[in-house]
Order: sequence, then structure tokens, then C-alpha cells
Amino acid sequence: MVQRSAEQIFREERQIQERASHTLLMILGVIFGGLAFGIPTFLQIHAEKYDALSTNYINEPYASGSNYVPLNVSEMVHDVTGPEGKAFFALSFISVVFLLMSYYPWKLVNVYVGQAAFGPTRLAQSLASIHHLAPPVGMLMVALIPVKARNANFGHLVCNVFHTVGAVGMIGGYIICELHCLFCHSHNKQRIPKDVRLKLGEWSARFALIFLCIVFAIGYIAFDAVNGIYIKTNIWDCADVYKVPTESDRILMSHNLTLLAKQVTISDAIIRNKEYLYNTASGMCLFVKRGSFWCECFAGVFMLWSIATVWYYCPERKVCDLLDALAQEKGDKKE
Repeated sequence: MVQRSAEQIFREERQIQERASHTLLMILGVIFGGLAFGIPTFLQIHAEKYDALSTNYINEPYASGSNYVPLNVSEMVHDVTGPEGKAFFALSFISVVFLLMSYYPWKLVNVYVGQAAFGPTRLAQSLASIHHLAPPVGMLMVALIPVKARNANFGHLVCNVFHTVGAVGMIGGYIICELHCLFCHSHNKQRIPKDVRLKLGEWSARFALIFLCIVFAIGYIAFDAVNGIYIKTNIWDCADVYKVPTESDRILMSHNLTLLAKQVTISDAIIRNKEYLYNTASGMCLFVKRGSFWCECFAGVFMLWSIATVWYYCPERKVCDLLDALAQEKGDKKE
């Protein structure tokens, strides 16, 4: 057995402490990322269940009997002045900072692919970079570039494209890199056993979570496709109804002096040809919207759980055990 000097042991202690700090930043990023999805969703559910039925632009209750339900998370948090948007922006920004500072795809032995990567070394470095950057940068793009579906001009459409790229990069980029990491271990475990070190049961747990993430991501795409084909094209008459206010609507509102603000809104909509929500979705259309929303939510949640599973199994988080072993070795040397 090769004897190590006290200086080498001290160096290893510093490396262990540094890696432990990376695991702390990593799990904090996961926690705040979960809160970024969870708190706005809770606020949305509370508003649907307990808030009074809202009224449309002519001050009539929605004929469907339910308040507006967002199609996806992006639509839920698009208003940065509302409670959902504020919570999502603040918590996702904190999560992004922690995940970027953690450098966990480079620092943890159960996720860094090293020489086990498929293809040339440059591919390994690129995938480690994507693994590190895709989820936080994608989340930051989603938080900083809100979507605008209705009354959008060309600038809004360009921003919507960048928002979508961020969302796809966040979940899709992570899925690709995590699968690459898992199958590198499976393919090379006999040839390069020290690269991508996974514990008993870790491969199955991580693969199950990433598989569920893929399933819900596909579910979101499917529901969104149904929404685009049947709902946005008005094939189903149960969809959200948007209308441009008319002059008769403005005259009707002018009889009620307490609704002066809505009169101004209607006048502006008539001049600018803006659409406003007249009635909310019901029946099958409402089911499709809920399915799309929850599939996107669970895809993001399972991605975060996958990162948390990497943290749970990584040996670097057990810093006390490793430091005790080094301290014991140092004590043996002194004796």
C-alpha cells in the first residue's frame, strides 16, 4: 500500500471540503427550483378553488362557471407583477445561482463522465458543460422572458421563441446528458470502472426518474398538439373565447359609472383591435388544458428529483465520514 505524506492528506481534506460545498449548493438549487414550481402552482390552485368567479370584460360572470385555467407553467407565471410571477421569478433566480455555482457535473464522481463518454474527449467536455448549464440557463430564460400569447406583436413572438428554447433546453438538454451519463456507466463498467461511479440501485433510481421526466414531457407535447389542432382552430366549441370589444359593449358599460376603468379598457381595445377573454374553457377543452399544465409541471419536478437523486447517492456529500477517515490515517502516521 502506498503511504501518503501529511501534505497529501491535507490536500485531500481541502478537496473533500470543496466538493462538499458543491453538494450543498446543488441541493439548495434543487430545493429552490422545487419551490419555484410549487408555490406558484399552489397559488394557482388556491385561486381556482377559493377565489370568487371572475367576470369578463363586460362585467359578466364567465358562462362556463370556472375561472381561467392556464395552459402551461409559462402562461401561469407570465405576469411578473402578479403573485405567481413574482414567486417564480425570485425562487427560480435563486435556484439558478446555486446550480451554476455548484459545478456538480464536473465535481461529483457519480455524474462526471470523464473518459467513459461516447465519442471523442471534446464530446465529453461539451456534454458536461451542457449538463451543468442547460437546466439553470434554461430556467433563467423562462423566468426572464415571459410569454405573451394574445395581442402579441412581432417582438413578443420573438421573445416567445426564446422562452420556448429555454424551456426545451432546460428539460431536453438535461434528459440527453443524464441518459448519456447513465449509459456511459452501463457500457463501460467493465472497461473503465472508475469513471461514473454509481452505487447499488442508483442506476435504476436515476433511470426511473429520467424515464418519468420523458413520459411527462411527451405528454405535454401531446396535449399541446391537441390544443393547437382542436382548440386554437375552434373545432371544439368548449375552448376559451376571446373577442374584440365592440362599440355596443362600450355603450353598455357607459351606463354604469362605477365601471369607468373597464370603459377605458374597452375603448382602448376597440382602437387597437385587442382581444379580451369573454368566456373560459369547459369540458374536454378544460381537460386538455389541465393535462398540458400538469404534464409540464411533473416533467420539471422529475428533472429536479433526478438532480436530487444524484446528490443523495454522491459520496462527496458524506464529508464527515471522509474527513474522519483521513483524520484517522493522519493519527496513525503520528503514532
